[in-house]
Amino acid sequence: MPLVIEIANKCRARADAALIKRAAAAALGSGDIELSIALIGPGAMRAFNKRVLGHDYTTDVISFDHGEGPRGERLLELVICPSYARMQAAALKIPATQELARYVVHGCLHLSGYDDTSEAKAASMWLLQEKMMRKLFGRVYQSAGGSRAAGAASSRAARRRNSRPLSPNS
Repeated sequence: MPLVIEIANKCRARADAALIKRAAAAALGSGDIELSIALIGPGAMRAFNKRVLGHDYTTDVISFDHGEGPRGERLLELVICPSYARMQAAALKIPATQELARYVVHGCLHLSGYDDTSEAKAASMWLLQEKMMRKLFGRVYQSAGGSRAAGAASSRAARRRNSRPLSPNS
């Protein structure tokens, strides 16, 4: 069974489904995998994050490995907030499509066993993620900056402490 990717756009965000699928395939490779990707708005992401992880803030991507399905396939899930990607992309002065693809790659790397809970692990994961992003976008790729790698773990912790809800229009 090949990699099967389903996308549910629950927030009507403009998203390039083909790019999202290519990003997921680049990070997951091949195999008996069913990946469901839900695109949701900032309010829904904040509520979801609070309900499933106990974190009361909007975040970029949440990943779940639901284990083995009835046919032996891995059942994986990503929940992504495109509004968050647009906000981050604007702050970093990079294309929102690239930031959204980064969230897909990042979530899939977590599903593949990568971890960003320490600065060293975050830096290693960031390097692999950026390598995949360069392959996806080629010469038009605009890096989000190497400094993000060094402080990724501490940045996530700070965001969790200081997070404010995104406005509905972001």
